[in-house]
Amino acid sequence: MKEYNELTARSRSGNRSDIRPRLSLTERGSFRINQPAAELLGLKKGDRVSVLHDAKAGEWYIRRSKDGLPLFANKHAALGFHSSILRRDFTAFVGAEKGGFLIASEGVNINGAVAHAILTSSR
Repeated sequence: MKEYNELTARSRSGNRSDIRPRLSLTERGSFRINQPAAELLGLKKGDRVSVLHDAKAGEWYIRRSKDGLPLFANKHAALGFHSSILRRDFTAFVGAEKGGFLIASEGVNINGAVAHAILTSSR
């Protein structure tokens, strides 16, 4: 007899340490931040984030910010936020209306604040 449980019937293990920090864009235009990304960035419901785009270098970053976009709790991820302007520019850059993007675990200093790269390609 075969038993189906968390260890035998999941496509990935129940160990949350194997889940990488990720920012997702949904079909409806919401951005979602998974739990590992929220922990990496030190975020909780009610905090705010800014997304930065270095058009010359073709790089995107996310950081905690006191004047950024407000975060709300999301049933599909740890946190979420909305911005139609960001959605328009981000989807034009990545060439897709939805998708998941890894967030670099190492932060960089941008104008005196730590930001983490949003990895928009596999290059």
